[in-house]
Amino acid sequence: MSFPVIFEHEDACGVVGGRKVKTPAIAATALLLAARGADQILVPCPSDYEVERTARGLELLPAERRACVRVVDKGGDVLRRIREYLQPLAGSASEWPETAFVQYLEDFLYQAALGAKYRAGILADSVEVLRGFVPVIRPEHFRGEAGFRVAEVVALICSYEPHDLEHGSFRLDVPAAGGFSREVWDLLDNAEYRAMVSASGRLGYLKHPIVGLKRLQNVVRRFFAREDAKVMLSLARTSADLAGAGRAATAAGQVIETLGMKCSFRPPFVGLGPARLGVYRVALADGCPDAAPPAGTIMLFERSRAGVVGHSWLNVGEELKLAHEAAQPGGRDEDFVKAKAAQQRFPLQDEPLSGPRGIPATAGSSPGLAPGSE
Repeated sequence: MSFPVIFEHEDACGVVGGRKVKTPAIAATALLLAARGADQILVPCPSDYEVERTARGLELLPAERRACVRVVDKGGDVLRRIREYLQPLAGSASEWPETAFVQYLEDFLYQAALGAKYRAGILADSVEVLRGFVPVIRPEHFRGEAGFRVAEVVALICSYEPHDLEHGSFRLDVPAAGGFSREVWDLLDNAEYRAMVSASGRLGYLKHPIVGLKRLQNVVRRFFAREDAKVMLSLARTSADLAGAGRAATAAGQVIETLGMKCSFRPPFVGLGPARLGVYRVALADGCPDAAPPAGTIMLFERSRAGVVGHSWLNVGEELKLAHEAAQPGGRDEDFVKAKAAQQRFPLQDEPLSGPRGIPATAGSSPGLAPGSE
């Protein structure tokens, strides 16, 4: 069975003779993932920079293994939808921790959208990071449409439960059974539909038939995913056969297959834990054998996503930090309990379709992290 994994490009950064160098980490990561059973790595490349860096990383892989890496979201269509969805939240967040929460939301939603689209696992710890923000962000700072959307994403975050794997020191976050009430693609589709309704002042099914069709598809998909729907479908087929309409009933039964979603795929998030430090060392040695970590650090990664650059690092003296976190699963469980308890502060209200929610006239763009210097 195929086991694809979403892995966003990142560079292992170091120093050689006072000169900064960096090497794509994809080759070292591919080696680790292959040892854990992954047979395909999907790398999002929403801008030309990620395409160039990924190509550079592929050069470090054996020729026989390069076919295991596939570029996705080239051009950034999925990323644009995520950023548009987050605009009302970015416009409302003006202080920490809300500003940081919105920044990390882009990671989570982008990765979750790609994982759901390609039915893949996600090599990232964004769920774990956001889980720590849920109890401390202030709902009153998100007004209007932003308040509804932050409630939606909090529900999505809290649907993931932490689990510990026996295979190595990986950390896993998976949606609870029956607790993944709102998929990320549903959030995007519904948000775009409400934006259109708000702009036009009417439902807009006639003027925008594609939007109406997408919503109808979602309704039908959810219906056929229900257990009782399978029973009803079986009864309907029997009745139709008795009435001499077997062909029509068979066609109806194929709707499930046509929609391609008997059950919604819920992408798991997998954290590398202590193995992340090993990936850094191998990647840096592959690209620049003489390189050392920047002064004061033992690890420094740089990641770029269509113009937004971020860094993650460990300082000298934190050698055992990742191992300690992996050996203390109770801490992750405690964060999950706190996040679930705090979720009630973000009431999720379902409104009738005929009464669309308003969207602020001036929505800010998603704030970026400080760009890294070369």
